[in-house]
Amino acid sequence: MNLMSFNCNGLGGDEKRREVFNWLQHKRSSVILLQETHSSEQAEQRWQAEWGGKIFFSHGTTNERGVAILFKNDLTVNVHKEVVDVDGRYIILDVSINDNRYTMAGVYGPNKDNPNFWANVSQEIEQFDNVNIIQAGDFNVALNPLLDREGKNCNNAYMQEQELFSIIGWKKPILLIYGGIIILLTKSIHGKEEN
Repeated sequence: MNLMSFNCNGLGGDEKRREVFNWLQHKRSSVILLQETHSSEQAEQRWQAEWGGKIFFSHGTTNERGVAILFKNDLTVNVHKEVVDVDGRYIILDVSINDNRYTMAGVYGPNKDNPNFWANVSQEIEQFDNVNIIQAGDFNVALNPLLDREGKNCNNAYMQEQELFSIIGWKKPILLIYGGIIILLTKSIHGKEEN
């Protein structure tokens, strides 16, 4: 199973959504975690049909927020439980994929420091009794305030506490083993595949 996280900055427009879905279908990733979908409950069936696989949503508004987890149709997916944030900031699934069980969280963090938000996400994830935990998204956190833009949320305590990290800037393939999940990262900083 290959994973991808992508801040799509709004998919409300039909043309952009179809182009993004087509682009994602041609990627090797079979599970995609999207942030800033700008989705609505009324559009769910249309999006599902356009994607051609399963999509699980947490809606914000049609102008902001919203996250989704997309599964390509070649996966056997069974969702046991779903936790959806009413503000469209996260979705957490207790899911079996090809007979392996995961807690999968797609997160779009607030622009301002909000320790209560992160405590809530952590509590929601911990309610599941899965060894395999996948947490990805746009956390809106500047890991290095000297390199990242000014005014960005610089409190990365949650990421440190959860042993999360950013791969931006890593140019060599990396093999990660975390919580029973093996992940091979092969992208450079510019998104081009390394040979």
